[in-house]
Amino acid sequence: MFVKYLEEIAPRKKMVVYPGRFGPFHNGHLGAYDQLVKEFGKENVYILTKDYPSGQDPKNPFSFKEKKDMMVAAGIPAKNILEMQGSAYKDVDVIKALESGGISTKGNSLIVAYSQADVGRLAIGGKTKKGEDRYYISTYQDLKDKSKLYPIEKHGYVYMLKTISGEAVEKISASDIRKAIKDNRLTDVKKMLPEGVYKYLVRKYIETVITL
Repeated sequence: MFVKYLEEIAPRKKMVVYPGRFGPFHNGHLGAYDQLVKEFGKENVYILTKDYPSGQDPKNPFSFKEKKDMMVAAGIPAKNILEMQGSAYKDVDVIKALESGGISTKGNSLIVAYSQADVGRLAIGGKTKKGEDRYYISTYQDLKDKSKLYPIEKHGYVYMLKTISGEAVEKISASDIRKAIKDNRLTDVKKMLPEGVYKYLVRKYIETVITL
């Protein structure tokens, strides 16, 4: 029994997932991504986002391809940007997105990153109504030994993203960016966007007023 426990928490590869709508990908998102890269390494951080019909939903106007192009323009490896279905708050949907993207998950550890506000929507630790251990057993920051984690098949962990301070980040509004695109005044929100994303949006929309 003790040997099995040691095998379960043996050192293993950490797969870190950062899910979101990213409509569009702005400096706040990039700051959160950089937090994860600094701690876990770029090759271990994956971004998950949904596909929406381009321009049809005012709150989600960008397709998966468009969001992926923006992220690549911001310096994120294309192979680490994956499309997801379902809910970012359901572990089964997160795992399915990784596997659908060709990522080998077996035996590795899962860490999913959320903002402090979104962490409150998750049940972490304790028992389910059936008396079983919850899938997300702990926040990553609360672990005493971060070198030994359970495998993805048994439990996952939640990484609570730090609040990023600074005028350039605190004034970011995705809805303001979307409205600026609609009104053909991208220069007003240039400081909210990574340089590569700004240039991408200029190329795509600067001469076109789209319905958002």
